[in-house]
This record gives sequence, C-alpha cells and structure tokens, in this order.
Amino acid sequence: MSDLRPIRIEPLATEQHAFRRRFFWYPSARSGFGALLDSTASTKRERVLLPAFIGWSHREGSGVLDPVTSRGIPHSFYRMGADLRIDLTHLEELLQRHEVRLLVIIHFFGYVDPGYRSAVDLAQKHGAWVLEDEAHALYTDLIGGLSGSLGNAAVYSLHKMLPLPIGGMLVLNGGSNEVRELSPAGDPDKDVLWGYDLARIAQQRVTNALLLAELIGPLNGDVDLLWPKLEPGVVPQTLPVLVRSVPRDLLYEHMNNALGGVVTLYHTLVDGITLEEHPESHALSRRIMNLPVHQDLGPAEIHAVASQLAASVEALRDRGPHDR
Repeated sequence: MSDLRPIRIEPLATEQHAFRRRFFWYPSARSGFGALLDSTASTKRERVLLPAFIGWSHREGSGVLDPVTSRGIPHSFYRMGADLRIDLTHLEELLQRHEVRLLVIIHFFGYVDPGYRSAVDLAQKHGAWVLEDEAHALYTDLIGGLSGSLGNAAVYSLHKMLPLPIGGMLVLNGGSNEVRELSPAGDPDKDVLWGYDLARIAQQRVTNALLLAELIGPLNGDVDLLWPKLEPGVVPQTLPVLVRSVPRDLLYEHMNNALGGVVTLYHTLVDGITLEEHPESHALSRRIMNLPVHQDLGPAEIHAVASQLAASVEALRDRGPHDR
C-alpha cells in the first residue's frame, strides 16, 4: 500500500508567480537602479556595497555609483582580486560590520564570477537585497541563463548591447513585497528587446570572442586574456585583455587611430576606490583593455582586430610597459 497522497497534474502550467520576472523600461540602467533605490521600503539598513572596480569618465560619470551618491546613501567597496573576482572574505566582513541594505554584483563584460552564488547567499544570510548589474550581461542572462535570477533585481543597459541610442530596464525577480510603486519611464516596447533575435546575436558574439581569443594567442605575454576560458552560457560584451609589455594607453590610441572599436572601460577608478585599500583594482585599471566582439562583426573584422593588435604591439614595443 503506497503512502503517497494523490497528485493532480494539470495539462498546462497554472502557477502565475513561479519564475516570474517583471520588466520596467527606463532611459538607462542607472535610472532604473535609481528608481529601485527610491522605491525600496525605508529601513534602518541603508548601506550599499559595490565592487571595487567602478570607472569614471567626463562623458558618462560613474554609472552604477551615481544613483547611490546622488541620493546620499552610505556605501562601501568590497575587494576584487587580481583576476577581477569577488573577494568573498572581505565581502562577508563588510556584511558583518554594517547594516547593509543592498549588495550590487556587476557581471563584468558579460562574464559570471565563480563566487556569484556564494556572494548572493552571503547577502541573503545577512538580510541584504541583491541587485545584479547586467549592463554587460543581457545575453548571459536571457540566453545563457547564468546570471540575473539569483538576486532580487537586475538592470540592463540596452544601448550597450543592441543598436539603440538609449534604453535600460529594471527587472524584478519573484516576490517584491519590499518594493513600493515604481515610476517607469514607460511601458517596455516589445519590439525594442523581443524584436531582435537574441539567440543569434548571442551566438555571433560567442563565435567572435572564441575566434579573436584564438587569433591573439601568439601575443601571450604581451597581451593576455583576462579570463582564458569562455564558459558555456557566457555571452561577452567585449573581450577583456591585459596589456603587459607596452603602455596600455598608447596601445589603445594606436589601435583606435588605425582601426577603431577598442575601449578601456575602467581606465580611471572612482575616488572612493583608493590605491591603499584596493591595489589589485588599480593594477587592473592600468592594464585592462576591451576588444570588440559585437554582432555587427564577422570573421574579416575579427581577423583585422587581431592583426592590428599584433602590429600595434610591435610598433610600441620600444616604449616599455610603464611609459604612459
């Protein structure tokens, strides 16, 4: 005799809240983040924790940090390792030391930190919310399924991943009882996001990244991949490399003068990330450069990037790595 209770199986799914994600349109990812900060119920927990690798520029400000500082919210930076991975020990120390309202995890360049799940678990253990900054990880989330779903919320920067002049989204995962009424800039235009073949875009980016990584392999020691392996499901925003043997800034200028398309997203860190507290972050900011792998590029363009990188390194070799 079985002790199992009778089970009723419906022919179609009926649970409306299971796996639900709500999307809200904003002009940018940072404005969506600001709306979340404004809409979260006020508690004694106010501090926001952010990774100690946030850049600043005259044109764009400091991105994810701006919504925090403009609202006067206290914040701290958790350490990142020399490989741009979360220092979980330091993160836990900050969670124990402060009443943390929100932990921000950035999926840099579309890649997923090996400590992602552990970082979320630590935040939840200490009663903090988690925001996943997916300005670079739209496809890693929606196509790869590796990010975006463990936290309470996520933000996308659509114009960084699609041919759009502006656009961001705030995504709320599962229950959101602590979020008051949001004020989105408008209803999401389905054609803006769902009108694109995201799966094919993702595959093109992965194909480009794998090809470019292979082509620049002979430059190992001069220009190294930040992360040698592209894990299945990761869809890169760019291919991050570390410039070793020549001045990064001169290489950036040489490449863009000859070809274009190269960026240095974190060449200047925000003031709060000090050299004394975060030497690894500053060392990275002086070496990192981002090569293009977006969906407009095909094999010819990827070969051109690799060839120009080799030529530019050779042209600058006599300048030395510290001649900036």
